[in-house]
Amino acid sequence: MGLDFSGSEASWSYTGFNEFRFRCRGRLAKEIGIDLNAMHGFGGPTPWEALPPPPQMAGDPIIPFLNHSDCEGELTPEEMRGIAPRMLEILNSPSWKSEGENDGDWEDEDKIVGTQLAEDMLCLVEEGENLVFC
Repeated sequence: MGLDFSGSEASWSYTGFNEFRFRCRGRLAKEIGIDLNAMHGFGGPTPWEALPPPPQMAGDPIIPFLNHSDCEGELTPEEMRGIAPRMLEILNSPSWKSEGENDGDWEDEDKIVGTQLAEDMLCLVEEGENLVFC
């Protein structure tokens, strides 16, 4: 059993996606100034609606992905139209590489799978299809 997405080659075990959630999504959030651990749904009390509006966060298109269930629901073409390019931008930024000595393996895997998911999102946008978490 694991997490699959309709219309995407990306696939994780639930444990694997949870790890991706805390590593990759945490890093994506950090790039726009959000402490994911402080947010509701990630162990913190802060509701997503309470995010302050500094320019780096206000309306950032990655937020619907960060605030999404790991095991159900869907993302619309409109949401993915913003999420996918933003995810690729972050995954390819120089700051993606960590300073830790032993982070390379998961870092590279997260980048590969995250890139696959973002590219599949772009295809779904062209097809006008939702990305379904199943």
